[in-house]
Amino acid sequence: MGIAACAATTHLPKKLAGLPPDNPYLATRISKLTKIPFGANEPLLQRALEAGGIGLWEYMAATSLIDLYHNVLAFETLSPGRYYGPVADFVKFVVDEDKPTVLDMLAQCNLGTKQVTAEFRIRTTNTKIVWLACCGELMHLEDGRSRYVGTITDVTDINERELKLQAYHEALFSLARNPLVVDRTDFLTAAAHILKQSASELNVGRASLWQFKTEPHAALECKHLFDARNNRAATEAMALLQSDFPVYFEAISHRRTLAVGDALLDPVLREFVPSYLPSTGVRALLDVPLFYRGQLWGVICYEDCVGPRNWDADAQSFASSAADLVALALEASIRAIHEHELSITRERHRAFVQTALDPIWCVDINPPVSVTLAPSEQVALLRQNARITDANSAFARDYGLEPTAISGTSLSQTMPELFKGSSLPDWIDRGYQLIDRELTQRGRGEEQAQWLSLTLLGVVEDGHLVRFWGARRNITDRKRYQSLLEHLAFRDPLTGLLNRQRMVAEVTDVLTRRTGNGTDTPCTLLLMDLNQFKDINDTLGHSAGDEVLRQMRNRLESVLTDVDALSARLGGDEFGIFARHIGSADEAMRLGESITAALSEPFELHGSRFHVSASIGAAIFPTHGRTFSDLSRSADEAMYAAKQTGGGTRLFSRSTVVFEQKKLGLLARLPEAISAGELILEFQPIINCATGKTSRMEALVRWQHPEHGRLEAKDFVHKAEMSDSIRILTRWVIDQALRSAREWQHYAPGVGVSVNISPRLLGDSGIVTHLRDTVADCGLPARLVDLEITETSLIHNQERAALVLADCRAAGFSIVIDDYGVGFCSLAYLRRLPLRGLKIDQSFVSKMTRNAEDAIIVQSTIALAHNLGLTVVAEGVEDHATLSQLQSYGCDFAQGYSIAMPLPKSEVSVWLRSHQVPPPDRLRAVR
Repeated sequence: MGIAACAATTHLPKKLAGLPPDNPYLATRISKLTKIPFGANEPLLQRALEAGGIGLWEYMAATSLIDLYHNVLAFETLSPGRYYGPVADFVKFVVDEDKPTVLDMLAQCNLGTKQVTAEFRIRTTNTKIVWLACCGELMHLEDGRSRYVGTITDVTDINERELKLQAYHEALFSLARNPLVVDRTDFLTAAAHILKQSASELNVGRASLWQFKTEPHAALECKHLFDARNNRAATEAMALLQSDFPVYFEAISHRRTLAVGDALLDPVLREFVPSYLPSTGVRALLDVPLFYRGQLWGVICYEDCVGPRNWDADAQSFASSAADLVALALEASIRAIHEHELSITRERHRAFVQTALDPIWCVDINPPVSVTLAPSEQVALLRQNARITDANSAFARDYGLEPTAISGTSLSQTMPELFKGSSLPDWIDRGYQLIDRELTQRGRGEEQAQWLSLTLLGVVEDGHLVRFWGARRNITDRKRYQSLLEHLAFRDPLTGLLNRQRMVAEVTDVLTRRTGNGTDTPCTLLLMDLNQFKDINDTLGHSAGDEVLRQMRNRLESVLTDVDALSARLGGDEFGIFARHIGSADEAMRLGESITAALSEPFELHGSRFHVSASIGAAIFPTHGRTFSDLSRSADEAMYAAKQTGGGTRLFSRSTVVFEQKKLGLLARLPEAISAGELILEFQPIINCATGKTSRMEALVRWQHPEHGRLEAKDFVHKAEMSDSIRILTRWVIDQALRSAREWQHYAPGVGVSVNISPRLLGDSGIVTHLRDTVADCGLPARLVDLEITETSLIHNQERAALVLADCRAAGFSIVIDDYGVGFCSLAYLRRLPLRGLKIDQSFVSKMTRNAEDAIIVQSTIALAHNLGLTVVAEGVEDHATLSQLQSYGCDFAQGYSIAMPLPKSEVSVWLRSHQVPPPDRLRAVR
């Protein structure tokens, strides 16, 4: 990952301190890479390089000297500002294990390789190990000499997170396969092993298992506590009474993970401050609920005794997975105990056998079979000598027998399927103990095979097998559920095609094998984007768009019937096709043309016919990339080149990169476009669900480009967020939106405005100053301004974002979480932010009348938000049925095409004057 990030920076390198004015060659190279003339814009280039923490290096093979203008903090302790000297001295900084990597890169430089890359570690003066990603390119000088220039980047955080995720995965995999966990009847032994290992991975001081008890009092009883500080398990009995800790019990009863960064300050743990926390030294904790058969059984608690701690999403996910393993061990232990009791005596279990819903039987062997015989001989004797002496009514039902006629029947004649396969030999090899062996069997008159779980428990006396008990359970529903989970994990739920995760895994596996065996057999990756999909969504709604995506599967399958290929929906209206045995440009183009031809037939939607075309980009392994990342990047560039020319299929070529450069050129024109009046704002109403009154107008930016026509925000805002252009754009939107809101106060007093704030600005306190100045200048009360921020932006900027949001809230502005539900923020985290409300993402709202799960998510989110004192806006309301259902849920506000399309500023006054208080039954689309 580090090398890929480093390679990407060669399009726009960055640096910390001082460009090299005394090195015209490096300066010339920097200007070429950045497209910025060096002399005139040196300060701008310096700031660009500073922003990314990217260093620059130069190496001349002829002199073996390396010149490093670094912005890598790790180097500051070694050589402040700039390093210049023999490369051999530089290599001394590199850890011994990675020196061959660096030397190999330098050897490649000596051989004149055009591009070189390396990823290695250095040891700073404070003994810290830092990962660096280095890449460079050969440059020929006018005097005939040559040298290498490139970038160097600190990728320690990236690599450490990858290593931590790998460690989590390996730990879970090891635990899941460990006999102490999966084959133990002693639950606490298995749980203790899981707690010890997971505590080590999470690097916490204590890990404990607590079980809910209701008698004699509601309490949590500690079943096991491992103290990592002294590497031993605690022996004292502990219990927490609900009457002593009501706030904590209320929090954990919601069946969600409780992540507390500072135990001394968190209100949920205020009851623990007087006694528990001081005595244990706990400063942060992560409590994970434990379920058994759908019921809340207990809690696993991880406690950090060092200091406050941020429990990131990876740590929480690992802890939840460890809790799942404990739950599996609990279930296995309980099941093993039950089955062991079944084998003790026939008399003790007679009542259980007769009332069991699953078939249970007993077989006597006469004469008994010697356990010293080979398994094949024992099976042959069982075929002759084994007879069923007892069975329950479920057995009689499944085999079509009268209960009174079962005793004495031949086992091989009644249950011939038992003698097929390896069940009996495996049972013998396992000491006549076979538990939960899964097998398939087609029953009498059944068209489809069933999944069964078989248990056989033998009784050996004096070296001979005299009898055995058998039990069989139909697990077809469970297997189908497992299959469904696998399908949901690796398939797109809308189209049934592979999802992005599975596509990446499948393609990566093929590319890895072909690279590893040295064949490099060509194959092709196609990326496809639908051109008219947004128009269908905007005019007919998301249900019609979903129908197009479903029909796309049939169109793709019709083309790929005779092609060894995988197809996937990668997201939105983007699809991927991977052809394993198509490796030439002509074949790739023909496949793309076949797909576009399949789309030429119109789509039937709501009784009308619509045409949809596609833009397809093709990239061939290994010519256009050797990894999925490189191959998909090439195909993506080709796809956008095809879209730029009106659709069709394009094969990747270096010239397609020009299209991305055009995007950057578009971005460079943004300040000029603002001055020229090319940017406009549209406003979409947000209504009060209870009264129908307009509460807010959301400001949406559009670009009326003189060459490219009307551009939606998605066409340029994302690119703007990659540079300082987003600050200019956001401030313009704030200025225009707030002044417009001030104007409509004359005829719609109290109607506020909602403005989207870029995630990049959450780290800039200057945005708060600009907001204060703007409301003061235009005379609009700050309470009428909602600032919408995405849930994802909070995940990546938690600490800094919280400070900026607190300043905004203190200034009187309202904070609303946008697109809630598609990120990873919990309501427990959101409650600690200065929020007024949240906006439920339209992907849940638009389908809630047709999808019960989405409806439950929406209803639960509204209820939970209200419990936290937050208001709720539902976006994506496309019909009156959805609005009515939201009203029944008590939703506060609604927004969507069923209420109004985004309005030009000139139409806002008309809307507000005519829709100040519309009757609820007249809420309909205004287009």
